[in-house]
Amino acid sequence: MALPIRLGGGNRPLIELGHWTDGTSRESFKLYAGNRSADRIARAMLKGVHKKPSRSQKENGQPGDLKTKGIVQLWRKTRQD
Repeated sequence: MALPIRLGGGNRPLIELGHWTDGTSRESFKLYAGNRSADRIARAMLKGVHKKPSRSQKENGQPGDLKTKGIVQLWRKTRQD
């Protein structure tokens, strides 16, 4: 849950995210908002956010309906483009 978050690795490029916008020469990307952790924000960006599952969804082992899209959903929708 602590900084930094590293995406990729192995035979893929490694991207490291891990700082506040602090007026230095760093990029102005801010990874935190309120009391949300870097891990939670990064997971939401990648996988989207689901609502709490309904009773039938829970019984069938399904996640709740999609609340906001992440990179996974956007890629599936536009990969042919």
